Amino acid sequence: MYPITFTFSIFADYHMIFLQDALSTDIYTDVDWSDEYLASMYYPIDNGFIIGTARNMDVPLSLNIHETRPELDHHAWDHIVECSIGLPSGILSISGTTDYIKDFNKINLSPGIYNILICYAGLGTISYDGLDGNDAYTVHAWKGDGHLPGRVIKKWELPG
Repeated sequence: MYPITFTFSIFADYHMIFLQDALSTDIYTDVDWSDEYLASMYYPIDNGFIIGTARNMDVPLSLNIHETRPELDHHAWDHIVECSIGLPSGILSISGTTDYIKDFNKINLSPGIYNILICYAGLGTISYDGLDGNDAYTVHAWKGDGHLPGRVIKKWELPG
């Protein structure tokens, strides 16, 4: 039964994918990416987070729901972030920056706190103009007892 996997193609306009509780009413039209957040490719928001992407195009996103924290092969990923998300409504909303609310992807889960591993792959495959590449983003989620502070557990460094 586990993991339960969902796959999406998200238009990551402005290099962002939003994951948040569906009842969140905050609209993030002006995200202040500090140097620290840019390097982490992660930005916390109320009851959610933003994944920073390498491309400003349609990108693949996978969501894997687990019973417990999955064991990851860290060598398979370029970059990994650990964090949590609160889902008081039990509905996870996934969207790009410019998606219409009616077009947001929604996943029904049990209400509560979920611990998260955001895994980034193919970051070194981006073309010079930033339009083409094989970057991919995978989110692993499992029910947690409390919030994990957002932190990078594997950092991608630009080659060269």
